[in-house]
Amino acid sequence: METTMKKTSASLIFLTSLFFTNTAAFAGGIEISGKSTVAGPLLTDVMNSLVPSFGIMSGCRESIESINRQVLELPENPETKDGVLISGTIKEQWDVTACGKVKPIYVTINPRPDGKANFDISGVKK
Repeated sequence: METTMKKTSASLIFLTSLFFTNTAAFAGGIEISGKSTVAGPLLTDVMNSLVPSFGIMSGCRESIESINRQVLELPENPETKDGVLISGTIKEQWDVTACGKVKPIYVTINPRPDGKANFDISGVKK
């Protein structure tokens, strides 16, 4: 069964910090690494959607061990307001390790004119 989760985040995406390279631990000991535009409150919002839905998307009922992220696509002509991205689409691939396997999960972020962002999470590349 394929599930796509669509959510809205109150987070802002600042154009000056589009790529975050970090290794961090999320609640539950999930190691997060790689390059991503998702950080801070937006990362929390995405993870709070991904963690409970991952079992449905993957068929794996074990806890997520790690996530390695990469940016697949950035907006070609992004609009900004006060340094905050307010248009375009960002696509990322998050390789999630659980149950001894790596499952690619696709995260799409759509910044909004109000400075917030909509995002969806899918097991299918769009």
